[in-house]
Amino acid sequence: MKRQFKFFLSLEKEERWLNKELAKGWQLVDGTTGYTFEQSTPTHRIIQLDYRKFPTKDAFEEYVLFMSDSG
Repeated sequence: MKRQFKFFLSLEKEERWLNKELAKGWQLVDGTTGYTFEQSTPTHRIIQLDYRKFPTKDAFEEYVLFMSDSG
């Protein structure tokens, strides 16, 4: 396990960094206070960040359902 603290002003740069870590075999397991990674097999998956605010809990749940249905 490794833990890193970084600050990004750009979502694109943060995504790029997280995807490089994933390609090296470090899977993000927590990103609430810093970034915590666990060693894993390098993968071709892509991490995309989504920092949306929702006006209601129903709107949030509808979005989660939509994303789950999308894969």
